[in-house]
Amino acid sequence: MNKKSVVVLLSILAVHTCLHQAVEPSSGIGSNILQIEMEGQYANELEAASTISSWLVPNTLLRYGITNSIELQLNVPYFGERLTDGNDAVYVLHRFDNIKMGTSINLWPQKRWIPETALMVRAILPISDLALNNIGEILALNFSNQLNNKWSLNYNLGYIHEVAHTHSAYYILNIWFEPNSNWHFYIENTGEFNQGEKIYELVNGGFGINITDNFCTDFSFGKGINKNTYYMGLIISWAIDTKKV
Repeated sequence: MNKKSVVVLLSILAVHTCLHQAVEPSSGIGSNILQIEMEGQYANELEAASTISSWLVPNTLLRYGITNSIELQLNVPYFGERLTDGNDAVYVLHRFDNIKMGTSINLWPQKRWIPETALMVRAILPISDLALNNIGEILALNFSNQLNNKWSLNYNLGYIHEVAHTHSAYYILNIWFEPNSNWHFYIENTGEFNQGEKIYELVNGGFGINITDNFCTDFSFGKGINKNTYYMGLIISWAIDTKKV
C-alpha cells in the first residue's frame, strides 16, 4: 500500500525530460537515461483505540533505459512503523524492506483507442532470507490513453506473489491533467484483493511541478475507503542523460 511523507534530494541537473506519474507509466524513460525517484511516505491507520503510523523515508526507485522501450528497475525501500495503544507506544521498528528489481517493456504505442501498453515484471527479494523458494514477484500490465494534449487516462492491472507466499491482485486508475509544461494534477483510485476479499481501497489526489525539463516534484494526499487511513507525501524525480555525464 502506498503511504506518503516528505524527503528532500539535492542534486546537479542534466538535460533530459523528467517522467513521473503516481501510477506506473506505460512509456519508457528513454535510452541511456537514469531516473532517480526519491519518495517519502507517511500514513496513519486508526483501529479502535490503536493507531498504526508508518513511513518510508526514503523509498528509492532507480530506472535505467536500455532502449527507448526497455528499462531496468530497482526499488530499495526503508520502512518504519509505530503502533500506539491509547497514549502508550507498543512497538517502534525501522528496517529496510524487501528489494524489488526487474524490467518494464513497452509493448506498443497507443493506436486510436487501443492504449499504450507495457509489461512490468519485478522480483521481490527478501533481505532476511534470500533463497529461491522465498523470492516473490510482481507482474503488471500498465496502460495509458492520451485523450487530448492535456488529459490522459492511466491504469495498471497487476498480480503480487509476496515472499510470505500470499497472493493478491491490484488495480490503479489514474486521471491525469497537464494544463501546461510546468504543472500537472491527478486523481487516483487504488485497490488490492486477495481471493475476492478487498484488502484495501483508497482514493488520492495530487499535483506536481516540473521545475526543469529533468527535475520534478509531486505532492499527494489520500484517504482509505474501506479503512480509517490517511496519508500524504512527496516524490522527487531526477532524470540524467548518462551519455552527457
